[in-house]
Amino acid sequence: MTDLMGVLAAGILVVFGVLIGGTANALAGMQQVVLEQNPADHSPRGQWTTADKARNVAFVKAVVQEAEAIVPGRMDPAQRAAVRKELAGAARSLVLSYAGERYTRSPGRIRYQAEVAVNTPQLKARLKKWGTFYTAGNAVGFRLETQGLTEEQRREVSHWQAVSGVAPRSVDAPALQIVARDGLWRLELRTQGQRWSHSAPGVATAWQEVWSRYFAQSAIQARVVDRMRLEVSGWPTVEGVSGWSTLLGEWDASVDEAELVTMRLDEAGVQARWVLRVLDAARLKQQVSRAASRQKLDFALEGLDAQGSFQAP
Repeated sequence: MTDLMGVLAAGILVVFGVLIGGTANALAGMQQVVLEQNPADHSPRGQWTTADKARNVAFVKAVVQEAEAIVPGRMDPAQRAAVRKELAGAARSLVLSYAGERYTRSPGRIRYQAEVAVNTPQLKARLKKWGTFYTAGNAVGFRLETQGLTEEQRREVSHWQAVSGVAPRSVDAPALQIVARDGLWRLELRTQGQRWSHSAPGVATAWQEVWSRYFAQSAIQARVVDRMRLEVSGWPTVEGVSGWSTLLGEWDASVDEAELVTMRLDEAGVQARWVLRVLDAARLKQQVSRAASRQKLDFALEGLDAQGSFQAP
């Protein structure tokens, strides 16, 4: 820390490029889960006859609840059901821990409750790869072309359409061609000069490969994410910058990602600059204003275009 302060005191700009992904400073999204079941309403196989069976159901519910909290929009019932189906098999791998577990059985009633810690960064990455993060409440239209699909295979495609929040429409682009032949799925996605293709034995792998490329485009992400630059100055020491990086990580309802790009010492004290991916600019401005006022700091929050330049007022 002393060496860094010496560098800053010399007036040298320090470039960081430290990425803070939403809740990176608080890796767990905490979800309170309460479940109740009347065993008579279920087959013996579906009854929560042990705490472990109830716990498995609780993990799925916790992960789905966290997914609903993460996405900027609101998933419709079809998308929510499809996402739940995909998350069900991965729920245990997305749970970090659980606490406060209580499992009770009485005549006609089984009750389970626990506080479940979900790995939010991993879950968010999965939702972004699928496209769910960018389409909840605002589906993307695409042109669908298929060859050789059975009815069962068409149902699989419909399932992944719901997961990704994409819907066949009369549009030129994006256009998806699906060919099922000789035990392989071949998908090719085309849009405005871009083309991605992938072949795999199952539709899930090929689908995620091509659509994740589409949703990785900054123009598509701009449907829900704005790029902004935040400059804050006035700290007496660099510890203040670390504290603000933590704050930005905790404001995950308004900030998707924050990258600390520079830090320097000027006449006002230590100054830092972040480039942000913002989900709710109005909310973020209020949060920054309150935090800066409490600490008697100066700040500037401005929009950036796709190239990183300031947007015109």
